[in-house]
Amino acid sequence: MKIKELKKGVSLIVLVITIIVMVILAGVIILTLDNSGIINKAQNAVDQSNLAEVKNIAQLAWAEAFLDGKTTKEELEQAVMEKLAEQNITAEYYNGYTMEVTTSGVSFVEDNGENSDDNNGTNTNTTLNHSGIIPEGATYTTGYGETTWDEEKGYVTDLTNLVTYTAGERMPDTPKPLDTYRYGDYTYIYNADYNEAPYSCSLDRFGWQYIDANYDGWLVTIRQETPDELGNYQLKKETYGTILENINGKDVKRMAYTFYNCNTIVTAPIIPKTVTDVERAFDACTSLTGSLTINSTPTYYGACLSGTQITEILGDCDETVKTEILKTK
Repeated sequence: MKIKELKKGVSLIVLVITIIVMVILAGVIILTLDNSGIINKAQNAVDQSNLAEVKNIAQLAWAEAFLDGKTTKEELEQAVMEKLAEQNITAEYYNGYTMEVTTSGVSFVEDNGENSDDNNGTNTNTTLNHSGIIPEGATYTTGYGETTWDEEKGYVTDLTNLVTYTAGERMPDTPKPLDTYRYGDYTYIYNADYNEAPYSCSLDRFGWQYIDANYDGWLVTIRQETPDELGNYQLKKETYGTILENINGKDVKRMAYTFYNCNTIVTAPIIPKTVTDVERAFDACTSLTGSLTINSTPTYYGACLSGTQITEILGDCDETVKTEILKTK
């Protein structure tokens, strides 16, 4: 009996020690995974999945409410919140974003700690993304054909198969070269490069018919304004709205010639963190004064500020590049 009791006691001790060793090993494994970033990566993937689901539900709810005749901000916001509540979705699912419901649609603005103003009194929280349902006031056009050379007009793009989607409709699943999104003060063109030839595409201000498939992003220009009797575009606005960062899953990257020769603009909009090309973006904007906020570090910036009166550059741009861009005046 004593031998049995001794064996039983030894077995219990071994079991306890085994459990302790397993707990220690599990802790080491978890710590190793955490240090390698695997857990964080997995959590980020879950977070992004949740956010995508929230966006889809919110945008569909907005479109349904709008089509049902609800047109005020309060009505649309209530409809969106009710739909999210039905799915037990609260703000914690937004994963660092704040949802904004307006009469133009639903957008998710990235939280940068707080919505503070920069030294110029301009809100620095400029993350705006559009995907899914097209908001009020916007159009999405797809179906541009091949570009060919015309002896009289130069490069001409086939426009016979165009399809335009309007407010309340869903954007195509994936943008195609020369897809055109018009919203607010701007026209965004996918995989486009600049060409000063107003004959070809009838896009906005210039013929943006050249395709640069390696760029994989949107170009932005001022929305077309009515030309005078000589065919010159009259750009009369002193300020322009916020530039989007992402449309239909692709970044806004190119601001080449965006405000070229717009000599009435006096305050520059913030350049988003996704933009890599600001070549001649404000060239010949002779009334442009004060500071310019750039939240990216552009690779191309030749003649960006030529003819302007900009005195300083703010934002997250690399300090060396800020100095180089200022020299382009």
